[in-house]
Amino acid sequence: MPKYVTCPLSSEDCQRIQRNLIFLKENLEQDEIRDTFVDEGLWDICDLEKIDAEKTSNGKTEIFLRLLLKSGPTAYTVFVSALKKNGSSHIVERLENTSVSRTFQNHLVSMTSCILESMCHIDL
Repeated sequence: MPKYVTCPLSSEDCQRIQRNLIFLKENLEQDEIRDTFVDEGLWDICDLEKIDAEKTSNGKTEIFLRLLLKSGPTAYTVFVSALKKNGSSHIVERLENTSVSRTFQNHLVSMTSCILESMCHIDL
């Protein structure tokens, strides 16, 4: 991952991803959109190699989502745009219709959870 990306997604965007993990694992075709993250400078080839190192489609999608969660505040917008361009508007609709908490306390808890989630499960 490029060194200049040091912060996770916003709390709201992180919640959208986390509350739809099963749906995303079942419906996301990450291989169709992941190059967009390289084009936008959010990821590098090493990040794609981490995804490709997984043996199963589900494992590849999980690594993709973990990378997404820690790819900076613009990553969600890039993700949604790539999904739309790839004809996956049903995923965008699901994410955008997911209720998120906006209170300050929940923001801190969610951000901490997002950071810990992305760091604890795999060393990216």
